[in-house]
Amino acid sequence: MHQDNPVHSLRTARLASPQLAATTIHVCPLAAIGDVVRQANATHLMTVINAHTPVDRPETIPIHRHLRVLINDIPAPQDGLVHAQAPHIEEIIAFARDWNHEAPMVIHCWAGISRSTAAALISL
Repeated sequence: MHQDNPVHSLRTARLASPQLAATTIHVCPLAAIGDVVRQANATHLMTVINAHTPVDRPETIPIHRHLRVLINDIPAPQDGLVHAQAPHIEEIIAFARDWNHEAPMVIHCWAGISRSTAAALISL
């Protein structure tokens, strides 16, 4: 990762529908979502962040195309924090399946490193 460019892109091809062109998932930190959504012309946004962090959804993303997965960045359960569990993973999978792959999706967390990258890999 370059220090001056915190955005990671994953190019994917939907194997179940080979006629679709390759699509892109952009992974970024919270601070970059507005710019990344705009520059990528993204139609879907996935927020993977704790419940207490405010996130302003860009106006170009309709509310039904914005998934909020409210988990903390922790490797194991801790009192007072939300650890990723099967229902969270199922939400990510369902949202990714509903994405039409015609335009990019942006996935972010606080830093754009762990939760968002994991969600991007699940979305493939």
